[in-house]
Amino acid sequence: MEETREKTPQLPQTPEALRGWPVLLAAALLSAATFWFLRDPLTSFHAPGIGITVSHAVLTAVVLGMRRSSLRPVRGNAMGWGLLALSAALSGTYAVHANDTLRLLSLPVLILLTAQALTTLTGRRTFPPLSGEGLLEGVRRFLPGLVSQVELPFREASRRMGKARAERWLAAAAAGLIAGGLALALLSSADSVFSGLLTAGVSRFNSRSLFRLLLSAGTGLLLFSHFYTALCPARELPPLHRPAAQPAVFCAALAALALVYAAFAYVQIRYLFAGVESVRMSGGYAAYARSGFFQLTVLALLTLALILPAISLCRESRAVRFLSGLTAVLTGVIDASAFFRMRLYMQAYGLTTLRLVTVWGMAMILLALLACLARAIRPNLRICAVLALAALLTWTAGCWLPVDTIIARDHVARYNAGAGSWESLTSLEHTCCLHSVRDAFEEIRNPGNRLRALEMAEAWRARNPRMPYDWCLCERDTSP
Repeated sequence: MEETREKTPQLPQTPEALRGWPVLLAAALLSAATFWFLRDPLTSFHAPGIGITVSHAVLTAVVLGMRRSSLRPVRGNAMGWGLLALSAALSGTYAVHANDTLRLLSLPVLILLTAQALTTLTGRRTFPPLSGEGLLEGVRRFLPGLVSQVELPFREASRRMGKARAERWLAAAAAGLIAGGLALALLSSADSVFSGLLTAGVSRFNSRSLFRLLLSAGTGLLLFSHFYTALCPARELPPLHRPAAQPAVFCAALAALALVYAAFAYVQIRYLFAGVESVRMSGGYAAYARSGFFQLTVLALLTLALILPAISLCRESRAVRFLSGLTAVLTGVIDASAFFRMRLYMQAYGLTTLRLVTVWGMAMILLALLACLARAIRPNLRICAVLALAALLTWTAGCWLPVDTIIARDHVARYNAGAGSWESLTSLEHTCCLHSVRDAFEEIRNPGNRLRALEMAEAWRARNPRMPYDWCLCERDTSP
């Protein structure tokens, strides 16, 4: 009788072509440490300027250098290379401009865009990356990929070291800590200068630094898992269950919205666009016209979220398509009303980054509503890729614009024309970079006010100096 041997469980082996994962891990940890240590995102968002650009370039280069390990190598994938070039262009804005709002809003766009590009280049995609199915597939692969390979470094370390070797390393680390601690204690008591420098160094490493170190390690592992997953063979995703079409439910919801929006559109055309005064206008026409744009923008987004699934699920129903097209047209009036109000608001109070982003969002909503109208007329028309590409291209191009310079010069122009106050100039301290503000202040016509504004800018520079490692072209030092 053959003697049976107990089988020991084998850990999953790393593919031979992916043995370069330590380089990817080091690049991910370095990028995370750059983000958390070079600035202070815990209290206020100031992402490292050129640090984001360099980190993105290094991580992307490492992944592309290991791309041959994927099952389907890159061979003339024009869409993948195009998305990667677009992500590189977006990351380049961090090294050129210093607008913190755009940096914050661009960060998730940059991460998801790079993920779509890499999964496309490595052949881990079933649908076109910018189609509706491709965008959903990208999200479904991106989120699990953040954690699916987190344990790989620990697993590989334990497999290679073995239990006995790990115990020896722990014993060596303990001996080193004991010897080093004893030496530091004796040398500190023997030399007061050494003791003072040691105390100062330890005081800098406080609880906040320890917290940042933990955040750097966690973020680095997530980045490593995400990029490593892009190199591994693609796992088949479970199919999504398409919900049953409910034309009656969509018809009732769209008909109710169409009736309400029709009444609202009449009010906008009668009073807002025509400029007719009404006794019911609280605070007068000016206050009426310069309020409510954010609420109208959110309502247009929610309506768009209803029209899109209605057309997709009930494309055979003519009633749903007619009501979807009618609601899209009436929602376009709401979007135009929000844009009209925002334009009047910016004329009265000047430009800010969020107001410019809101205008961009209104334009994208209007483009999506036009696409929904076209889809209602021709239900088999595929427009998601065009919309996604238009949004990505316009957002990247907008991030390359000198937004801080545009905002600062607008406030100065309004001040020169008598429409802006001195307080509007002081608000630029927290909205624009110093270089753009100082250049704009040079255009103030009144010599006394120009000198006063430049002195105020110098006080801002002394109070909020930019760190040298947050270097960008916009934030170059122009002091005499």
